[in-house]
Amino acid sequence: MKRFLLNLILIFFCFYHISAIAQWTQFAPGTYPFSYTWVEAIATTGTGIFVGTHSNGIFLSTDNGTTWVAAKTGLPSGSFVYTLAIMGNDVLAGTSNNWGIYKTTNSGAQWTQSGLTGIPIDCLAQIGTNLFAGSTLFGVYLSTDAGANWTAVKSDNGIYALTAGGTTLFAARNASIRGVYVSPDNGTNWTFPANTGFPTSNITALSTIGSNLFVETMTGVYLSIDDGANWTAVNNGLTTLNVRSAVVNGSNLFVGTNGGGVYLTTDNGSNWSAVNTGLTNKFVYSLAVIGSDLYAGTLGSGLWKRSLSDMITAVEDNKINQPSNFSLYQNYPNPFNPTTNIRFEIASPGFVSLKVIDLLGREVTSLVNEYKQAGNYDVNFDASKLSSGIYFYKLQAGNFSSTKKMVLTR
Repeated sequence: MKRFLLNLILIFFCFYHISAIAQWTQFAPGTYPFSYTWVEAIATTGTGIFVGTHSNGIFLSTDNGTTWVAAKTGLPSGSFVYTLAIMGNDVLAGTSNNWGIYKTTNSGAQWTQSGLTGIPIDCLAQIGTNLFAGSTLFGVYLSTDAGANWTAVKSDNGIYALTAGGTTLFAARNASIRGVYVSPDNGTNWTFPANTGFPTSNITALSTIGSNLFVETMTGVYLSIDDGANWTAVNNGLTTLNVRSAVVNGSNLFVGTNGGGVYLTTDNGSNWSAVNTGLTNKFVYSLAVIGSDLYAGTLGSGLWKRSLSDMITAVEDNKINQPSNFSLYQNYPNPFNPTTNIRFEIASPGFVSLKVIDLLGREVTSLVNEYKQAGNYDVNFDASKLSSGIYFYKLQAGNFSSTKKMVLTR
C-alpha cells in the first residue's frame, strides 16, 4: 500500500512538474536593456544570442539569456535593426534607416559598415555562401563574400521579405503591384508569376516548407503550391490575422501576431493552434529557432522562450485525442501554495475563457482568453501575489460554462 501511494505521489509530481514548465518563460523581465523596445530580429552564433531592436541597436547575451549587454560599438546611434544573418562566426545586421549593412567578426565587440551605404535593408536570406539583402526602395542585392561586396541583382521597389526554398530565392513585393518574384539561379534570372489571389495587405514575412510557399501578412497567411502562380488564404484557427513574424521548424510553421501571440500549424496551414501558455505579452514581432527552443521577441517586454517539443507534441496530441465532451476538472493540488494546475477539455474549436475570481465575484486574473482548437489543455496558475483564501475558476467555451472552487493556503 505504501509503495502504491508513493508511486501515485510520484506520478502526480511529474505531471505537475511537466505542466509547470511547459509554458513560455521570459528572460530576466524588466532588467535587461531592451525590455521596453521592439525586438525585431533574433540570431545566434552558438556562443551568443543577438537581438536587433527598433531604434535601439543590438544587444547580446553570452550566458543563454541570463545577462545582456549592449553590442552597439560602431553602429550609428538609434539604429533600426530589423534583420540579422549568421555567416560562420560572423554576424551581419541590416539597418532599415538608410545605413546599410554592418558586420561583426568579434562577437559584437565592434561593428563595421559592410556595404550598401545609404540603403534601407529590411530582410536578409542565405543560399549556401550567397547572402541576399532586400530593400524596400532599391530591390535585391547579392554578396558572395560574406558581405564585403554587393551586386544589385533585382532593381525594384517594395521588396520587404526574402526566403529561400532549396536553391530558389523568393522576394515578396509590397508596392502598388503586389506579389512574389522567383529566381532559381541566385538572382541571375527572375520571373514574376501570376500571383492570382495574392493578398492586398502589407507583407511581413515569407516562409517555405518543401514545395509550399507561405506569405505572412497583416490579414493572415496565404499559401502557394505552384511557386506563386496561385494563392489561397489558410487561416482556420488563426483568430488574430495581423501576422508580424514567422519561422519554420521542420514541417511546422510558427507565426507571431500583433496582439494574439504565437500560433502553430503542423499541416501546412489547414489548421492553426494558439500556443500561448505563460506568454503575457502577445505582440510578437520576431521569432527564431535556437536549439530545441522557440524564441519570441515582443513589443515592450523583451525576449521569451519555450520548448519546441512541448508545443508541437501538445498540438499533435490534441488532434489525436480530441475529447467528445466539454469538461473542467478540479485543480491539483488543492489546497495549493502558491501554484496549481487546471485541466479542461474542449470538444469543438471556439473561443475559450478561463478566469480566476474571488469570493466577491471580482476577476483576479485571466488565464485563457483566446480561440482554441478541440483538445485537452493544462494551465498552470501562479498565485504567489495573492493572499490566502477561497477562489473560483470559471471556464466558458461556447455555450458550456463551469465553475469550481480552489483554496490557497500560506
